Amino acid sequence: MLFRLIVLLFLILLASCKKQLTKTEIDPDSHFKTTYAIRKNDNIYHGPYFKSDSAGVLLERGNYKEGKLHGTREILFPDGKVKIRERYLAGNITDLYEYFFPNGKPELKGYYIDGAMYGPWMKYDDKGNLLELVTMIKNEEMGPFAEYYEDGKIQAQGTYLHGPNEDVILNLFDESGELYKTMLCDSGICVTTWEKK
Repeated sequence: MLFRLIVLLFLILLASCKKQLTKTEIDPDSHFKTTYAIRKNDNIYHGPYFKSDSAGVLLERGNYKEGKLHGTREILFPDGKVKIRERYLAGNITDLYEYFFPNGKPELKGYYIDGAMYGPWMKYDDKGNLLELVTMIKNEEMGPFAEYYEDGKIQAQGTYLHGPNEDVILNLFDESGELYKTMLCDSGICVTTWEKK
């Protein structure tokens, strides 16, 4: 109810503004309703937008600038908690991307640069334990990676080349954290070079 009041006040404020109007679109299949701020002189999306379901539950919020997504965009769970938080600059996803479990803990975090995944990406379990750390370059797994047991001990460590293809040295560890196997890999094809007896 509070959200509906806030949206109503927002719409009244926008309607009273001389430079902006609002535009509402309803998807014929899902019946989701999206309300956009648009510029009066050219009808370009410019300002905040909100998407809700047919019951009025807020599903998504964000901002447009000059007709392109700009700033923080959030996709929400039905209870209002953030499910996905991403940032845009002139229509391109950029900066920190976060995907959350319903309990609010992060499930996936990483960075975009000009619309492509770059740098370290981390995957967690719903308790907040790091499960995987992988290096991304232009949306491909490329570089060092590590996988972890729930208690934080290392499970696997190596390097990816052009996707999930292990390359060069791959080390595997048991649940106590002790190295038990070393493999030499070439684009995902691995041969054991050492194994604990």
